Amino acid sequence: MKTLVKHGFRPVNINFQPSPDNPAVMRITRKSDVSGKENTMDLAVTEDQLRNWLGTQDVPGQLIQFVMPHLSSEQREFLISGCTPEEWKKIVDEEA
Repeated sequence: MKTLVKHGFRPVNINFQPSPDNPAVMRITRKSDVSGKENTMDLAVTEDQLRNWLGTQDVPGQLIQFVMPHLSSEQREFLISGCTPEEWKKIVDEEA
């Protein structure tokens, strides 16, 4: 398992490894900014795409929607915040 960190305003730690079910897919683990729970999602992304989005201390990352336009908004939100669609639904239901 590898870990990447997004530098800048708010650090983002992402743990990833190839999915055992499909080597073309990465198994991503993120701690949810909402619940604090570790969530895992299999996403069709490459290590290069993750690195391009996250950037480095010397090179800022690119916008996630440009680097990974094929992902749904829910999948991109998971990468950004670690929050799953189920967690978002729970938040919305509680506010209603």
